[in-house]
Amino acid sequence: MYVSEARQRRLSVAGRAISAVGAAMVVAWQVAAWWDPSVLTPLLPPGVTPSGEMRWWLLLMSLVPALPFLGAMAEAFRLFGLLGRGLAFTEAMPRSLQRLGYWALACAVASFVTPTLMGLVATAGAAEKQLVIRVGSGEITGLVIALLLLAFGHVMRDSLRLARENQEFV
Repeated sequence: MYVSEARQRRLSVAGRAISAVGAAMVVAWQVAAWWDPSVLTPLLPPGVTPSGEMRWWLLLMSLVPALPFLGAMAEAFRLFGLLGRGLAFTEAMPRSLQRLGYWALACAVASFVTPTLMGLVATAGAAEKQLVIRVGSGEITGLVIALLLLAFGHVMRDSLRLARENQEFV
């Protein structure tokens, strides 16, 4: 079934634009952190500043959440493209939803793990080591959204299968 409403096209354009801007912002942040390591400071325990060899490890670790986020933005861009072309009720949509769900799940896990790893690396050479574990509403929301995307993808796939079976009876 094809959907070609103007509302879906507008949503598609907005979703694709936001996905592209989100990806560009993550890349820009990585470049900014490369040129100015003080950009990493808010991600570190209080009083710790990135310097020396630690800077390179921190930059490398900052890629852990950035890469799945870029994957998620690419998949969101594709998903909104399907919507804009009126392909909301095709087999491609649940596959795209599930892929986006897996990317979002990777992002959620990275948002839990990365600050802890960065805190450990940043204080590894210090006399007083710090273990930073951050769990807030953003991390929980990311996890819930990832699971919802996966669930919606499964439900949509089952719905399309049932619709095909019903058409075969008629």
